[in-house]
Amino acid sequence: KIHNKMDSFTQRMGMLQEKMFLKPPAPEQRLKPWTSADIAKFAASNPKAGADLNTLRNAGVLTGIGGLASAGLGGAFFSSRPGTVNGKVFSAVLGSIGSGLVGYLVWTNITTFTHGTYKIDPSKTNVAWQTWWRKNGGAGGLMYEY
Repeated sequence: KIHNKMDSFTQRMGMLQEKMFLKPPAPEQRLKPWTSADIAKFAASNPKAGADLNTLRNAGVLTGIGGLASAGLGGAFFSSRPGTVNGKVFSAVLGSIGSGLVGYLVWTNITTFTHGTYKIDPSKTNVAWQTWWRKNGGAGGLMYEY
């Protein structure tokens, strides 16, 4: 009886994983880690998608740095408010989370115009990159290989 209950539990969890996209990719869908040199080769073979990929990468780095800087400044500001140590820590954590989110969103909008990412279709660029990488030695990576 316990075995049957475990089977139904496993089956329900499997369906839940599929619905929540938690099921790991099949081995033929996995990709090996890549380097900047691989992206440079991709850009040489596919100039439009390569330029778009580099633009998106640069914009993403700038957005991440802006979000982290904003989180740090928000945490520093809110920890400087008067009060108990626990209150300062709590307000610093909340302030850094809120400021980081706002900073990320602001920098996303800034890079949209400074890098011209509004002209780029990210999913099309990603499909072009993944297709090229699978054909050029990137297929069959190990699970969670970084």
